[in-house]
Amino acid sequence: MLPGPALRHGLALQTRLPHMGRKKSYDRKEAAELALHAFWEKGYQQTSLRDLEQATGVNRYGLYDSFRDKEGLFRECIEQYAAQGADRLDEMSRQGMDGLLSMIGRFADPADDDKGCQHGCLIVTSLLERDHFSLDIRQRLDKHIATLLGHIREILTAEQQDGHLLPHLEIDECVEFVHLFLVGLPTMSRLSSDRSGMQLAAKAALRVLESWRC
Repeated sequence: MLPGPALRHGLALQTRLPHMGRKKSYDRKEAAELALHAFWEKGYQQTSLRDLEQATGVNRYGLYDSFRDKEGLFRECIEQYAAQGADRLDEMSRQGMDGLLSMIGRFADPADDDKGCQHGCLIVTSLLERDHFSLDIRQRLDKHIATLLGHIREILTAEQQDGHLLPHLEIDECVEFVHLFLVGLPTMSRLSSDRSGMQLAAKAALRVLESWRC
């Protein structure tokens, strides 16, 4: 048990612990990567200081020294997560409509055990806790969602201009429809261990997207 209220709230407090004079013996980027999986699995609020110590192998003093507080560590985690997802978004854009279908299709596949399907999208699930974050974190999360929307719009616009989508489709409506499922499906995967409902919703979304094609 943590000895006092400041430590009980751990890194969530904005109080910086004094530097303990210990030489760092860990890799900052690797520590953030390990912490990312703790946040991804349990969510920001439910991830405790003890969880982060166990996940990273770094004691609280080392975490404070490198990241200042819990939110500082989380900030670095979501930036790493977004950077890792950038290649996937670029690949989705290169594949066009097939890329969108593939992205949603992952949630319809019972054999897909990717963490994005198990725990949901870290950015999306973090938005559900946005009231607990500073303005800086909220803006970063919003920026990442805006990037996703930009990729979706780029794909659908190009497909329609090339004659691959029905000409009467309203791109704004289509973008929000795809966004709804790319946000909602990861959330469904987070809320229930029974993935059957998520898989049915994903299959329905795939049929709708297929119907947009000429």
